[in-house]
Amino acid sequence: MSANENPQDGSATLQPQRRTTVVVVANQKGGTTKTTTTVHLAAGLARRGWSVAVMDCDGQCNATRYLATPENARVMLSEAPYCNMMDLCAVKDVSWEDTIGPSTIPNLEIIGATKWMQASDERLMTLINNPINWPKFPVGPVDAHDPDNPSQTRKVIPAERMLQSRLSEIPHGRWDFMVIDTPPSMNLATRNALLISDWVIIPLDLAPMSLDGTAFMLESLDELGARNNKKIRLLGAVVTLVEKHILSVKMMQDLKNRFGDKLFESRVRKATSIKEASGFQLSAYDYAPKQMATYDYDQVVEEFIRRLRAEGVDIPEPRFSPLPPMINPQLIPKRTLKRKTRSRSKLKSVPDPGLKASAILS
Repeated sequence: MSANENPQDGSATLQPQRRTTVVVVANQKGGTTKTTTTVHLAAGLARRGWSVAVMDCDGQCNATRYLATPENARVMLSEAPYCNMMDLCAVKDVSWEDTIGPSTIPNLEIIGATKWMQASDERLMTLINNPINWPKFPVGPVDAHDPDNPSQTRKVIPAERMLQSRLSEIPHGRWDFMVIDTPPSMNLATRNALLISDWVIIPLDLAPMSLDGTAFMLESLDELGARNNKKIRLLGAVVTLVEKHILSVKMMQDLKNRFGDKLFESRVRKATSIKEASGFQLSAYDYAPKQMATYDYDQVVEEFIRRLRAEGVDIPEPRFSPLPPMINPQLIPKRTLKRKTRSRSKLKSVPDPGLKASAILS
């Protein structure tokens, strides 16, 4: 057992000297495996002994369904109020501790989502514009008006920076990494997540529309950062759902031209096992450890760590005992199967169907 583990339950003890690295997985285009990449990046880091949190900012709640324990998922996905990321933004009395739930993966915790987050923009703006809630919000540069009494205003921070105002309250000694899953849009949840990020990863598929969606995403990152005086740093783009066809070669070359060295060298092949794993609420590490797509995601995690170190990020030593590294399935010798053949004596005993037919006709 690592010296940083709690001997009572195996959980990590709070270590204030460790800083949490916040990574946002985002793309305005849907169907680019944002949730799958989030889950397997977090699971890969947890396998290596780091303490990880996954924050689900998507109203579809896919990461919550994927990772939360059955008991916790029922609470998170019910209509009853549950503390999540938007509660942190809108309710001052909610702390980070109120949002944390256990997951099905060791060393990993989840800050889940609820269905009403699909209307997060409207709900958050309603809370901000309600004078009853003004004492809960920190003072900021924006005037919030009472709809019933326009003369009554209060200085509050912009809605897209609400989560940023709570950033200092993150229990930094609790997690080494926080990976955030976002919806396929630039709504308030996505903007709040990006403004607390240290790094952004963009998952891509090799579809013709993917390049256009990527261009919009990069423009949105620049605009959001300029508007809030924050440099939103792109760690890289990860190509997923890779298939062998002529269009893939052209798309890959276009992505290399656009991203340069920001394009991950590791790529994830398309595999049915990845979809099946989510249906069973398992990571591919547990469901299909010998599949090439699982090994691909593990290589993405390795490159993620290398890229952070190349950027000068001080990654702490793992606080838990890491699991053995994955082996490339292509290097595992396949068991030789003996081909079943009939012996010569048995072959001779088989009657000739032609002779049998001639006997019937005669």
